[in-house]
Amino acid sequence: MGHRLFRNNSGVGWAGQQVRVARSRMVMVHPGDVVIRSARPLHAGLAEGSSDLIGLSSSGRFLAVEVKSLKGRTTDRQESFIDMVNRLGGIGMIAKSVEDFHV
Repeated sequence: MGHRLFRNNSGVGWAGQQVRVARSRMVMVHPGDVVIRSARPLHAGLAEGSSDLIGLSSSGRFLAVEVKSLKGRTTDRQESFIDMVNRLGGIGMIAKSVEDFHV
C-alpha cells in the first residue's frame, strides 16, 4: 500500500458580527471594500509553519512535505516544523520537484 498525503490548506481570514440594517445610515467605503463589524482573525490549518502535505507513509510514520517552486524559500517556522517531525520519528522534507520526494 502507498503513502497517504492530504493537502493542509492554511491561511488567515476574518470573521465578525453580522449586522442587519433597519434604516439608512452613511458610511464611507471604497470599491472592493468589505466591512466586518467586531472583526477577528480566523486562522486555518494544522499549525503555523505546518507543511503543505501531511499524512502517513506506507510504514505508518507521520509524513510532512513542504512543497516549493524551484526558486521558493522556506520560512523559519516551516523549517522548524520539518525539524520537529524528523526529531519525533516522522518523515519531514522539502520538495521542489517530484524527484525530491523520497521516503
